[in-house]
Amino acid sequence: MDALKDAPVLELRPIGTIQTPFPQPAGAPLQPSRADGAKGTVWIDEPFRPALRDLEGFERIWLLFWFHKAPTGKLLVTPFLDKQERGVFATRAPARINPIGMSAVRLLSVHADHLEVADVDIVDGTPLLDIKPYVPEFDSYASSKAGWFDLSKDQKQFADARFQTDQPLGSSGGVNREKNYKAMTKLRLSIAGMHCERCLGRIRTALKEIPGVSVWTTELGSTFVEFDSKLTTAEAIVNAFGVSGFPATGEIV
Repeated sequence: MDALKDAPVLELRPIGTIQTPFPQPAGAPLQPSRADGAKGTVWIDEPFRPALRDLEGFERIWLLFWFHKAPTGKLLVTPFLDKQERGVFATRAPARINPIGMSAVRLLSVHADHLEVADVDIVDGTPLLDIKPYVPEFDSYASSKAGWFDLSKDQKQFADARFQTDQPLGSSGGVNREKNYKAMTKLRLSIAGMHCERCLGRIRTALKEIPGVSVWTTELGSTFVEFDSKLTTAEAIVNAFGVSGFPATGEIV
């Protein structure tokens, strides 16, 4: 990345903050199309609030933001939905030379100082850089080819920790943080909404999508899992249950 030393410096000013249910990159959905309706709030700083005028009527908006929890940019990365190393410009990976992200989220409502949105795939506390309306005529080319992604059959829904600078337990109120991480950590989950045997299959499917997780036992209302703290976090597991429709709380055991 020596080329960056001689590059001109540009200044960016955040215009607000994005609030979501995802405290860390690991466990956040992979793109809005796989977010299953996850909701968030886009808070706009006071000087910029008049710019929200006339957003009503747009079904979707583009959020441009800063990957504040991404590692240093890389030229070659292995994306979430592939096992082969790719040039970063051919991926949506957050480890970018300029860590700018973009998401086409669903606009639910417009308020004087914030927006309510859905289909969010963004980490909580992310600095907001800009908002643009999503216009199908300009932004949708359904028949376009998508390179290596057209060959990918990976249906993974959640991100792992490969593009994460650190993996603390974070600030989520759903996890007891009295015990520290070990290489393999045991987590007891209390799960709401499990009222039938068919729910157990959905729970196991949700767990299989999270990297580094091994299922111990699954019963109505609770489950024990063991996870590799180098690949995911307790919060990521709890959040995955919430996105799947089974709100959960967890305790390290």
